[in-house]
Amino acid sequence: MEQQKHHSYATGITKMVMGWNWRKALKNRKTVLVFMVLIMMTAFFAGRHVYYRHQAEKKLDEFIAAYPFPKGKVTIDKLYQPMKEAHAYVKEVHINRKPDNYYVFSYSRDDRKVDLSGVLDHGEWFGMDDALYQKLDYQPSQEFIKKYKHQ
Repeated sequence: MEQQKHHSYATGITKMVMGWNWRKALKNRKTVLVFMVLIMMTAFFAGRHVYYRHQAEKKLDEFIAAYPFPKGKVTIDKLYQPMKEAHAYVKEVHINRKPDNYYVFSYSRDDRKVDLSGVLDHGEWFGMDDALYQKLDYQPSQEFIKKYKHQ
């Protein structure tokens, strides 16, 4: 009687991968070139994303710190990038006792400026120049307005 060897699924995959001639494939200059280009493109785009994100977070934190929010009465959300606006980064500042009213600080990567909007009762966003902005609890100081206008 002959004994049959039992091969598991993992053993079959290992043999398939190990059986592929890696040295021969890497000797092929086209394969090496394609791998190098893919690695360089991935590194470039990942590095660019990290740089823009860091730049946006630094600028937004600077403007949020300059706005006259009382300490302990607001909650600052994490930085995020809206799906509809791939070139912008946003941070929201929520008032603790009125979570439906909040401030939206957004940084545009194209013009490198911070924009400030307000939201009442989870409605539409409106700018600082809008009359609805006056209904928000905390209004900007003169120093903040000066910094905001001269960016």
